[in-house]
Amino acid sequence: VEIIYKTNPKEIKGKDKVEELILDNNKKLKVDGIFVEIGGAPSSVLIKELGIKTDDSGFILTDERMATNVSGIFAAGDVRKNVLKQAITSSAEGVIAATSVYKYFNELKK
Repeated sequence: VEIIYKTNPKEIKGKDKVEELILDNNKKLKVDGIFVEIGGAPSSVLIKELGIKTDDSGFILTDERMATNVSGIFAAGDVRKNVLKQAITSSAEGVIAATSVYKYFNELKK
């Protein structure tokens, strides 16, 4: 396994499976498979301006309902401090956050 930093896949080639990867610098690699990542640093400047608490890396801190320390603001997915950065966990957190937002607005109506 070779990790290649700071590059982007341009083209994936192969007949019945992945056989070659062409990078954005036109470098060609013979491969049997690939894993693509986009990075892990949150962009949280606006979040801090709103007074939402983050950890030292800038990931948003929430409770189990995905609520932040600011009333009415919820966070889910890769911007939130969590253990796994995967689509399935982000999707699940999105459902939790959406349910929490729904409950939050229903409470405001009372």
